[in-house]
Amino acid sequence: LGGTAAPGAALDADGALQARLTAERKANFQAQSSRIDENLARLRASLETNRRDQQVLAARLKSVLEIESMQEKLVALQYGARIRLLEAQDKRLEVERDQLLTKNREQEIKRELAALEADKSAFSKGWRQKAMEDMLAISRERDAINEQLQKADKRHQLVNLTAPADAVVLEIAKLSPGSIVREAEAFFTLVPLAAELEAEVQIDALDVGYIRHGDLAHVKIDAFPFQRHGALEAKVRTISEDAFRRESAQGQGLDAYYLSRIGLGQTRLKKMSPQARLLPGMTLSAEIVVGKRTVMSYLLWPLTKALDESIREP
Repeated sequence: LGGTAAPGAALDADGALQARLTAERKANFQAQSSRIDENLARLRASLETNRRDQQVLAARLKSVLEIESMQEKLVALQYGARIRLLEAQDKRLEVERDQLLTKNREQEIKRELAALEADKSAFSKGWRQKAMEDMLAISRERDAINEQLQKADKRHQLVNLTAPADAVVLEIAKLSPGSIVREAEAFFTLVPLAAELEAEVQIDALDVGYIRHGDLAHVKIDAFPFQRHGALEAKVRTISEDAFRRESAQGQGLDAYYLSRIGLGQTRLKKMSPQARLLPGMTLSAEIVVGKRTVMSYLLWPLTKALDESIREP
């Protein structure tokens, strides 16, 4: 009393009300159908009684006709009184009249019975038609409410932005309250916490020639010195198809670079505290393994280059 009903209680109350309404409608239909059936049974009983009365009257008429014939013979032979003949004729006329009334009553009962059966059929059809019309109207109302609910849910979804997964916000769009956002414009740049991290590195144009997809790389995180925590084992995933230019060139060939994405996989750094973790935006350096060479070739490499270039000078 005076409180707010819980949603489940409201649904139970509504269901109970609907059940009671359905039961009352069913009881009303059964009551009217029972009344019509009782009238039909009464008329059928009256029709059966009328047919029996006709049989009795037919037998009486046969007897009355015999009596009248006998009285006519007696009067013709002057052995009987004429008043007896008149009484027999009057009795015959009375029985014939009753027989005619009974036959007419039979036709009336048949017409009443046919009319009542038609009324019963019309009542059943009308009840079903009304029930179907009510159900159709309620279905249309339900569909309209569902459509309004879907629109409201859609508006709610458009008002409240929910990230598909737990993530770290890298960037927030600079928008003022009430501003209009264009289609396909990003609000937030997110990095899912459960997703595998990737490192974006710049490869100088001088070093990109031998790098291939799947090459092993050693990634060193600047925030965690590799002398203590080691390096991460990673693999090259993508390499850009074209080069990019730096704003300030530091030397010949160093102004051009290629972008590469390196998957860090499931490897972890050593000696990490429980609270420490890799965060998006951390700076790093990557050493991509493209092959092996001897110490002698490493030492002779500058000499070979100098000799080759000096021989070609004019």
